[in-house]
Amino acid sequence: MSNHSIVVFLNNYSYFQRDKINGPKSLIYLLGLLSNSNVEIILILKNKSHQKIPSSSEFPFQCKIHASSFFSNLKNVNECSLIISDRANVIKGIFFSIFFNKKHVLRLLGMGRRLKSKSLFSYKNLLYLLTLIKPINLLIATNDGSSYGNFPFLKSKKELFRINGVESISLNIKDDKDFSKFVFLGRNAEEKGLVDAINYFSLVSEEIKNAKLIVIGIDEEEGSHICLRLKLNDLKEKIEFKGYIFDDEKYEIISESKWMISGNKLGCLGNSEIECLSLGLRIIYLYEENIKYLPKKFLPYFESKKSFIDNVRKDSRFKLLENVIVDNFYDIHTKDAKEILSFLMKK
Repeated sequence: MSNHSIVVFLNNYSYFQRDKINGPKSLIYLLGLLSNSNVEIILILKNKSHQKIPSSSEFPFQCKIHASSFFSNLKNVNECSLIISDRANVIKGIFFSIFFNKKHVLRLLGMGRRLKSKSLFSYKNLLYLLTLIKPINLLIATNDGSSYGNFPFLKSKKELFRINGVESISLNIKDDKDFSKFVFLGRNAEEKGLVDAINYFSLVSEEIKNAKLIVIGIDEEEGSHICLRLKLNDLKEKIEFKGYIFDDEKYEIISESKWMISGNKLGCLGNSEIECLSLGLRIIYLYEENIKYLPKKFLPYFESKKSFIDNVRKDSRFKLLENVIVDNFYDIHTKDAKEILSFLMKK
């Protein structure tokens, strides 16, 4: 397959330097598998004046790298076999696939705010019109609970729906989890729902006097400002803001907790929820309208905000559940790579 090449549109090099499993880690692993199968990988990076375009030696797989420019993009796409774009570059991917009549793979790993808009002149409706002209050839998307696993605003010839996987975690799930320990994972962004989670925890702490919340993703200074703004200063002694921590240190803290409070507005099964489920936690989900879209095997592990408070008042400690089986990160992306390779070979 050495005569095949794939153009991958990316925002910038820093995309690969963030520790985020849904984006860089999964893409690096996926492109590495494709490169090892003798497919030429051409990365098109957004050219920003304050960022250095890296050399190919800085990537963990063989590739060619070009700064994004109109004429460079025209040349590379014209000579490639297939285009891969993500949510941030979907318009660019669709445009070039129409202009050059190229196969197009879209990795839609999460919805994003722009795709949740209901406006007539929304980004979502623009995608609908463009994909009516030329459908996406292969859509790889996650079923995060925000829909039934279909995307009516995207026309595609083939869809591959799946749940995100987790990397191998060496910790054993603890049987003696502390019922009064809660955890929140995520940065302070509107769609992550941190403020909603803290407000909800204030209600929980009235019912469970020794309740403690650990917030991963927000440092102490930022967390104190949030509590001050919410007029919840008295709650600060019950909340521990850990900042950004990764891998074993993060998993150790999560594994000691019983509950995750999720304020995720984009879907109820993002990476944070997946990681917590894999470590034996149950999820208190604040936007319960999305719970009904979950795959059935996950339903017992989710509590609505009202049902949790009601059960605490009844002094119910919740029945024990078998540990939920979460797919392995590497297995998921190996399947994705095989699907793309199979698709690439088709005439």
